[in-house]
Amino acid sequence: MKTVFLPLSIVFWVGASALGQVAAKLLNDPVAKIEVTIRDEALSPVPNIEVIAVFPQSSDEFAKYRFVKKRAATGKDGGIVFADKTILNPSIGVQLAKHYASGREVELNVNEGGQKDGQWLPIPFIEQLILKKIIKPVPMYAVAAWPIVLPAKDGSFGFDLEKRDWVVPHGAGAKSDLIFTLEKKEDSVLGNSATLRVTFSNPSDGLIPLYELPGVESELKLPRIAPMEGYEAERKFTTNWSPTRLPAPPTRPALGYLYRVRTVLDGKGQVKSGLYGKIDGEFEWDASNFPTAQVTFTYYLNPDGTQNLEFDRKKNLFLDLADEHIVRRP
Repeated sequence: MKTVFLPLSIVFWVGASALGQVAAKLLNDPVAKIEVTIRDEALSPVPNIEVIAVFPQSSDEFAKYRFVKKRAATGKDGGIVFADKTILNPSIGVQLAKHYASGREVELNVNEGGQKDGQWLPIPFIEQLILKKIIKPVPMYAVAAWPIVLPAKDGSFGFDLEKRDWVVPHGAGAKSDLIFTLEKKEDSVLGNSATLRVTFSNPSDGLIPLYELPGVESELKLPRIAPMEGYEAERKFTTNWSPTRLPAPPTRPALGYLYRVRTVLDGKGQVKSGLYGKIDGEFEWDASNFPTAQVTFTYYLNPDGTQNLEFDRKKNLFLDLADEHIVRRP
C-alpha cells in the first residue's frame, strides 16, 4: 500500500510501475467505489472534514492519462463515499490545519477477476485514514538511507549517531551508540552466509522493533513518544546467498524501531537519563557485494533527553545532507 502525502495544493503521486500496467487508449474504464472513514488518534470519527480522491482515467492519447479530482466532506460518522471511473490506483487524502497530512493509494486488482460488470472489485473498497495532530516537533539529528560499510571483517565497530560516523580510529565519532558485529562464513560449495549483530554500549540501551503501526498512512508514521521500558539489548540478522542468488530477506522485517542510547542509571538501577530516537524501516544490509558488509538505515536522534520523537522538519541538526539523505517524514 503506497503512502501519499498531501501538501496544501494536494498533488497525488501515481507510481511509475502502475503506468506500465496499462497501455490504454480506451475511455470505458471500470468504476471504483471507495468508502473512506477519517478517524483521529483515539479512533473517533472526524466529521465535516474535506477528503479528496483522485481517479486516473484513460485519455484519447496513447499512454497518457487524465486525473479527475473529487472533493467531499465527511458525515457525522466520519465517512464519505467516492465513485468514478479509473484505470490506475486511485488516491485518497486529507489535510487539516495543525495536523499531519494523511493519504494513500487504493490498490486495484489488475489481474483477471479484479473487475466485474464494469466495476472494480471489491465493491466498495473500504479505506480508513487516521489524522494525527502536530503537537510538539523538536530539532533532531535525522538522516535518510544512510549507508555505512563495516571497517573490517573481524571485530565490533561502534557507530556515533550524532556524528553520523564510526567512532575513532575508523571515523570521527566519539560515542558507540550502535555496535555492529559481522560474523561471516564463506563456502564455495554450499554458498555463503552472514550474521549481523546490532548491540549497545550501556545497560538499558536497546531497540524496540515495531511490526504494527496504526495510521502508517500519516506523515507521522512512527510513535510520537518513546516508552521507558521494553528495549532489547541485541538485534541479530542472518542471510545466505550463492553467486547466482541474492541474499534472502529477513523472515519478519520490522516496519521501524524505537531506541534508547547513552543511558545512565541511578543507584537503584533505574533509568536516570538517555537519548531516544527512531528508525524508519528495517536495517538494510548487504554482505554479498562488499568485503565486509554495508548497512543502510534511516534514523532520528533527539538530543534533548526527552522521549519526544516528533521531528521538526525545518530544524534538522544535520546541516550538510545531500538531497537523497534528507528526511521527509516528521
